[in-house]
Amino acid sequence: MTESLLKNKGIRGFIQVLFSNCILILMGVISSFIVPSSITPEEFGYWQTYLLYEAYVGLVLFGYCDGIYLRYGGKEYRQLPKRRFTAFFCIMLLYLVIVCTVFVAIVFSSDMGAKNSCIFYAVAISMLLRCLISFFVLINQATARFNIYSIGNIIEKIFFVCLVIIAMFFWDISMYSLIIISLSGQLLALIYNIASSRELFILPLQFKRGVFKEMKANIAAGFPLTMYGIASMLMTGIGKFSVEHYLGKEQFGYYSFAFPMMAIISQVVAAASLVLFPILKQSHERNIKRLLDFSDKWSIPVFIAVMLVYIPASIIVKTFLPAYTPTLSCLLILLPMIFFQAKITMVYNTILKVKRQERTMMTISFMAVICCAVLTIATLIIHPSLTGIASATTVSYLIWQLLLKRSIRIHVPR
Repeated sequence: MTESLLKNKGIRGFIQVLFSNCILILMGVISSFIVPSSITPEEFGYWQTYLLYEAYVGLVLFGYCDGIYLRYGGKEYRQLPKRRFTAFFCIMLLYLVIVCTVFVAIVFSSDMGAKNSCIFYAVAISMLLRCLISFFVLINQATARFNIYSIGNIIEKIFFVCLVIIAMFFWDISMYSLIIISLSGQLLALIYNIASSRELFILPLQFKRGVFKEMKANIAAGFPLTMYGIASMLMTGIGKFSVEHYLGKEQFGYYSFAFPMMAIISQVVAAASLVLFPILKQSHERNIKRLLDFSDKWSIPVFIAVMLVYIPASIIVKTFLPAYTPTLSCLLILLPMIFFQAKITMVYNTILKVKRQERTMMTISFMAVICCAVLTIATLIIHPSLTGIASATTVSYLIWQLLLKRSIRIHVPR
């Protein structure tokens, strides 16, 4: 009975998250073609630079929100100690204000040019907004409030796409206008998340000694997972940083354009992995083994399906965005990376999180990052090109997947 209930809840949650991610895919596809067609490859490179650095803002929390996700995963929202979570949020808000103020002061005292300064000021604002949003997002994920998570997930993207389309008719689109629209969308998403968890803000604030002990426990639990997340971003980030620094903003625009086009598969993988964690955490060991068997059985068909994405993508780019044709050579090489990423995220890492093997995840991910760094450096020395850097990234993902597969055999005997 309980297992059937979990299964039904998991299916419902998957459908909700998948629906929101499908909307994200649609919004992502629209923005992937609208934004590049509205600005030059160089200006697009500056926009992608902002997105690149913005992706790492969560590091300043040192795993605080990830720890909440791990420690409270599988519980009902009504079971959460609301007064304690109110204190968690207020202390985090104060900390973020201090960190962002220091960051802005450092940027202000640096001489990095008008555009780069603007990018880092925006990153500071995004740091505050993104980290606050992550607090609510991870609570919703941990407690399986996927309906609220799904709505919060799409608000920002819908707002961004709609505003960009409207702006195209009244102004010349630039990096500056894109950043302003992006930050406005983040603010809207934060307001929605606060409203959806308003129970946390109607209770009187109390700071007890146990609150700080709990916060320390959250960081201790979540830090390895955050480090894993940073390592995951570095797996593609090393290639992006290398292209930006050594090949220039225009080449960086071409290289970065490949990643939004791969978002369709990534969104489906994200939907499945988000739902699997709270479900597997409450289920039996045999369900974990079933997941492994299922992933092995469908590996080849899924790989073929992933590679077939190249055909419609190449037709669309050549027809509507011929200026970005150099991206296609990178896309063909990077597509297998999406397959490896799917197995890593949806299968291996989900199981390791259920087994509370976050340190194993972190260790293996940094081993993969080292491999990626070595291969990328070798590529820059021997043949600095977009295809070479893309190849280094894909091979590194293959190594990462093989290391995790070996680890799974140890933790889940079959």
